[in-house]
Amino acid sequence: MSVIVVEPARPILSEADLRRFVPGLEGLDDTHLRLLIAVAQQAIEPPNSWVGRAFGVQTLEVVTDDFCAIDSQGVIPLPHPPIASIVSITYEDRSGVVQTVPPANYRSSLEGILCGVRPAPGLSWPATSRSPDAVRIRFVAGYADDSPELLPAKQAVALSVQSLRSLAREDIFLKRESANGIVEKEWTVSPQAERLMQSAIERLLLPYRIYL
Repeated sequence: MSVIVVEPARPILSEADLRRFVPGLEGLDDTHLRLLIAVAQQAIEPPNSWVGRAFGVQTLEVVTDDFCAIDSQGVIPLPHPPIASIVSITYEDRSGVVQTVPPANYRSSLEGILCGVRPAPGLSWPATSRSPDAVRIRFVAGYADDSPELLPAKQAVALSVQSLRSLAREDIFLKRESANGIVEKEWTVSPQAERLMQSAIERLLLPYRIYL
């Protein structure tokens, strides 16, 4: 089973919110901030994030060679909750023709972190060609823009932006200032501060992590 991104995640943090979270951004325009937000957020979004959740609203697609049910009811688990809705379930039949499973022929369970689809009562999943991409389940995942559950993730993205900024600058932390006739300033990115920042990001994201 693989997961592909059909429509990328919407930003979970606005430029205005980022300016409130992170000081010292006065010299950056909104276009630059949007880029930093996108880079920071991409690191925590499907399909490759260690967190296992979808944060911004996005469209994902599970691709597999068959209807890979995990129990006698035909349940197929779906990754990266929260999941808002099923867009479509398509499959390649034994003749190689792509078919769509009618919504009336399946049921979805989208509450909590254990999300999935299963055949409607009295039905079973159809036979497929068993090609590597025979079955495609497309769904919308991610939190609503105004969800209070997003607050720790927003802070994590803001800290990630601050970390990205520190890699591009040498004047984030003042290391030494001396005055011997001439004021000398030495600026550096503190390794300790960077470690603290990364640790804070992980702590903020840890409650979201899916262990399956």
